[in-house]
Amino acid sequence: MRTENQFNAYLSGEFKRFYPKLTYMKTSDKYNVGVPDFFLWAYGTCRGLESKFIKKLPENADSKLLEHPFSPTQLTFLHKIEGTFNHGFGVIGCDANKIMYVIRSPFIPSNGNMTRQELQDLIDMGKVTLFEFGDIEAFFDHLFLEYEEIK
Repeated sequence: MRTENQFNAYLSGEFKRFYPKLTYMKTSDKYNVGVPDFFLWAYGTCRGLESKFIKKLPENADSKLLEHPFSPTQLTFLHKIEGTFNHGFGVIGCDANKIMYVIRSPFIPSNGNMTRQELQDLIDMGKVTLFEFGDIEAFFDHLFLEYEEIK
């Protein structure tokens, strides 16, 4: 993968492959500025996913992670989803290590970006969960089944 569009296509394909009965929608930034890249519905609840893609983690601990950070409108929409008893997530795919960094929207920094060290701090605090690209089932379970209100 080289781009965020390819990462989104990968996620779409995996959702179709593993969850053919899943209801989901891939949105277009061209027409819906600020609306998450994906909406997924399962178990009577909805998840909004805004995806980002990086080729590799920055080498320096104080270097910013994202070239294209989560925008204020994206963060606002994800926070509104949280207010409806559903959840919004940021998903950062990293090509070099084939890892997805998954973060609930309340823990995404308000500026929409973070340094490599800030990412590591969030991981250490349990605010970011890591999944290998091929582990879509665990990723899906994390999105839908790890929250007490839907068990």
